[in-house]
Amino acid sequence: MTVQGRPRDDLALGLRFGLTVTKRVGHATERNRIKRRLRSVCQEAGEGFAGTNMDVVIIGRRDILTADYDVLVDDLRRALRVVTKPKSARPPDRSVSSSPPSNGERRGHSHA
Repeated sequence: MTVQGRPRDDLALGLRFGLTVTKRVGHATERNRIKRRLRSVCQEAGEGFAGTNMDVVIIGRRDILTADYDVLVDDLRRALRVVTKPKSARPPDRSVSSSPPSNGERRGHSHA
């Protein structure tokens, strides 16, 4: 499973979960079973994050069908700890620019 999160600024507290399972995963019955398992896992794993104001998207994969339920809960709890962790402030001045040099030279080693 893949987990992504984004903080919300509205007044409603708590996590909101969005689940997605693509057609590449399998037939409709398999996709629905994955979503049912994920909904149940979200209820159990999300209990400790009730005060976190965030939207979380979970992308379901096929291995969720055969995975042990307790392992899924532990994986989601671990992912929620990472996703809900406050971001550290970025340093104001970066020493290396992500844009190409303005003088037309290449970065890195010269092959002269």
